[in-house]
Amino acid sequence: LTILTAITLVVILLSSWFGFFLAKGISVPLQALAEGTEAIARGRLDFQIPQVSDDEFGVLVDSFNKMTRDLRASDDALKRSNLELERRLLVAALPHLASGVVAIDRDGLISTINKNAEKLLNIRVAQTLGKHFSDVLPPDHQDTVREMIREIQRLGRETLARQVTVPIGGQALTLLVSLT
Repeated sequence: LTILTAITLVVILLSSWFGFFLAKGISVPLQALAEGTEAIARGRLDFQIPQVSDDEFGVLVDSFNKMTRDLRASDDALKRSNLELERRLLVAALPHLASGVVAIDRDGLISTINKNAEKLLNIRVAQTLGKHFSDVLPPDHQDTVREMIREIQRLGRETLARQVTVPIGGQALTLLVSLT
């Protein structure tokens, strides 16, 4: 009876340990998938779950990771397409704006000038397009642009507007310069 009781207790302990081991093997990957799903829902499309096994859970984790990579690629492609669409809309709208617009890219190169800016500032598109703004603007106006760039970066704002007086063609023009 003592030997039977001891064997029964050993079997119960081993089966309990084995049950906990199996439960942990199932719950840990499921918990990682749940955390991954929450991260994706919050917008973290770069979230990846480390693969720890080659069983069904491993296949599930691999599929989840592939899905997040595909979502990230789709999101990047959508952002690129939106930027291109915005650029095309801007190029299409520029000629029809009543305001003069000179677009300068992040490298300081003049990328677009509309007709109103060409007339107002007495500049020629063919002579200025693609050039660095410092090659086109007089030195005293370059300082104003650089100061506005530093201020927009310092303040962390997206847009900054300032009134500037510019001598053009023998007369002083007061312009509202908006930097975005």
